[in-house]
Amino acid sequence: MKVIITNRNTDLKDEVKAKIEERTATLAKYATDEQEAKVVLKHNTNPSRESQAEKVEITVEGGGSRARSEAHAADLKSAFDLALGKIAESMRRDHERKKSKNRKDKAQFITMEYVDPEFPAAPAKPKTVTDLDQATANEILDKDIKAGQRVTARIGTSPVVVTRKAYQNRVETIEDALYSMEMLDHEFYIFVNSANNRPSVIYKRDGYNYGIIELD
Repeated sequence: MKVIITNRNTDLKDEVKAKIEERTATLAKYATDEQEAKVVLKHNTNPSRESQAEKVEITVEGGGSRARSEAHAADLKSAFDLALGKIAESMRRDHERKKSKNRKDKAQFITMEYVDPEFPAAPAKPKTVTDLDQATANEILDKDIKAGQRVTARIGTSPVVVTRKAYQNRVETIEDALYSMEMLDHEFYIFVNSANNRPSVIYKRDGYNYGIIELD
């Protein structure tokens, strides 16, 4: 598996980089040949965030599939261990789930394609508009946009900034939507419930509890 490491605001020794590449490559047992792993390391210099100074983001994508995790900690090793553990568990569960479906009924086997609704294939660049009068801002925010696009406008010179995004329409069962959300490591996930064809949002609550909002 190809591993790409991006280092931001922190010094990274060669031996540490090599160790990160080696451990990240272990995800290959749950991945396909087309997938690659991207690791982003960020250091927060704010003294008030000392306990979460290091942030690690890991994304495995390719062949139409995408899994993601992130974690914060006081030191780089702890943050990396947390992020790697989260994405490894998500990919392992998805791998086992696909194998289980294949064993139960090969004729009904479906390969799930996990696409981040915020970053679908070939997204258009966000269009940012600032310092607009209210009429112009409303015109920008009301315009028709496609999946993967977003528009942002500041209302006049006020601090109020409004961002509007368009998400890819995905028809899924609640179970599949839950897996998609876990694979993307998001707090919520937008989908169309295949049981009743209603636009829905599944979101995380406390512990292992989840909530679902549906539009009638």
